[in-house]
Amino acid sequence: MGITGKKQLRHYIDKMEIFAQTVHITGWAIALSGDSVEYQVAEQGGKKVETAVRILDRPDASISVLGDDRGRACGFDLKFSCDIGKKYIFVITDGHSRIRTAVYPKELLQEQSRRFVSLKKMVRMTDFRMVKNDLRCLVKEGLPAVKKQWESRYETEENKYEKWLCRH
Repeated sequence: MGITGKKQLRHYIDKMEIFAQTVHITGWAIALSGDSVEYQVAEQGGKKVETAVRILDRPDASISVLGDDRGRACGFDLKFSCDIGKKYIFVITDGHSRIRTAVYPKELLQEQSRRFVSLKKMVRMTDFRMVKNDLRCLVKEGLPAVKKQWESRYETEENKYEKWLCRH
């Protein structure tokens, strides 16, 4: 997902997930101009969706973008009810710039059910050096060690982040 920005607006989406029929998005957004930031969600056709937004204290984001913590109230925790089959647009705006992110609840649901990347992606991610290392590990330490190595290597970013979040 990564840090992105359009001129005067910077943002990062930490997590986007779905529980039952509620989408939950967390992250941060900072307007470099100092203007306040607003969050909206709309259906693909433009109809606005009722959202619950909680502003969070994120001095880490403020320091990384502004160099100090004057914009520390830049975190957000947003929830909205959805229809699994529809597409939604999440909008972050400071009144001048807009950042739009498509939200597909059905895809979120499918991603959340995966702990590891797909086989196709595993093949693309693996190079000869990794195979050589895996064989060496198999001979020296056995199958359980190779399995542990693969779990670490092929785990989805969402799953890795979830573990990190629990630890921190």
